[in-house]
Amino acid sequence: MLAHDYDARGRDVLVQFPVGTLGDVLAWFPYAARFAGEHRCRLTCTMSALIIPLLRDAYPDIRFVPHEAVEPDRFYATYSLGLFFDDADAVPDLEPGHSRRRRSLTQVVESGSPPTSNSVTSRSVPLRGT
Repeated sequence: MLAHDYDARGRDVLVQFPVGTLGDVLAWFPYAARFAGEHRCRLTCTMSALIIPLLRDAYPDIRFVPHEAVEPDRFYATYSLGLFFDDADAVPDLEPGHSRRRRSLTQVVESGSPPTSNSVTSRSVPLRGT
């Protein structure tokens, strides 16, 4: 039997976000950021290169890389966030909403805040025909 005391403090940890979706990344990201703070690890997040500019400047302590740039052997721990409906053991209790599942998978308390982005600004967008 293998026993291991998890201690990510000061170590490289990878969180892999799903490709091809913006909503899932924005929903899961606050949990990854909170995880990094609570465990005091050096967090790297992989996601679509199109999404990275939305988050990178607002989270200077988190390293963002596209999936194809990951060097998997450098990480102490790796987490793949998403729902895998073909794996009954991974998702034993489907309930309405996913916030409790995100919280339990990342072992952090509810963050209660959306991700911060320095790339998104308020502006009015003219509607066609007006």
